[in-house]
Amino acid sequence: MNYSVDQINESIAVLENITTGEKLNVNLNKLPPNVKEGNIITVLNDTYTLNEDEEIVRRIRITNKLNRLKQLNKNSDNN
Repeated sequence: MNYSVDQINESIAVLENITTGEKLNVNLNKLPPNVKEGNIITVLNDTYTLNEDEEIVRRIRITNKLNRLKQLNKNSDNN
């Protein structure tokens, strides 16, 4: 199961399931060192690991969507 690190508050990270949107509070000591908001974490058998490949895919997808929206906005301004 993949989660996005939504927030980090002192010793707790709020993870959001990227499929269902379900939120999960996890003690930071269970997560990999240097975890930060926006990271993708894979949870398997109560083990939390960074999923850099999924994070890259998601960042590219978001960037592409933003660029398409900017292009649509630019085209509508020209009409």
